[in-house]
Amino acid sequence: MGIEAHTDIFDRVSKPGLFLNSVSEVGLAIRLHELGLLPEKYRREFVTTVIDYAIDGEVFYALESLRIQSLFTSAELSAFRERVRLELVPNLADIRHTCTWESNRGSDQPPDEHMQPLIGSFSALKQEFADEPDILVKIDQEIQSIRQWVAEDSNRHRCAHWQFSTAELPEAAGRERGRLQTHHTTAARSHSRSGTAQRVHSL
Repeated sequence: MGIEAHTDIFDRVSKPGLFLNSVSEVGLAIRLHELGLLPEKYRREFVTTVIDYAIDGEVFYALESLRIQSLFTSAELSAFRERVRLELVPNLADIRHTCTWESNRGSDQPPDEHMQPLIGSFSALKQEFADEPDILVKIDQEIQSIRQWVAEDSNRHRCAHWQFSTAELPEAAGRERGRLQTHHTTAARSHSRSGTAQRVHSL
């Protein structure tokens, strides 16, 4: 049975998951293509998938990875670059606000760590359009906006943590007062019993 019969493999590699820099399907698709074993239908589906990820602002790794771009024809690369210019670049602010970025940070994830992949992707965009000053200015503005958001969100997180900590102080103080009162009461009772025992003994 030839590899052509394994359509499940081709289906899988032609639609890799979002984490293009780490999912196994990307490496497998590249290797199959290098060996001439990836049917054209699935190569085109792969290209369409990674382009859609980039244009939708979910992951820009296809802009950075020459290995992924090795599956593109020259015409597909040119069309991809033009779509990035016309569809992606004008919407960078919306992408920053939505998708998996500012509006979707987990409460336990530091804001700088959450936004670092997006800054890396925007930096890759700068390399892609290094000869187009107007686009570079727009990208730099968005990178600056990301860093400002990170700083503001970090401050909000610190303030919330401080408020939570100070809110606990009265309760903690109350518990400590209760502990000390219990200690003094116990000590007083012990002292009283000791005095009574001494008086009985003297009788």
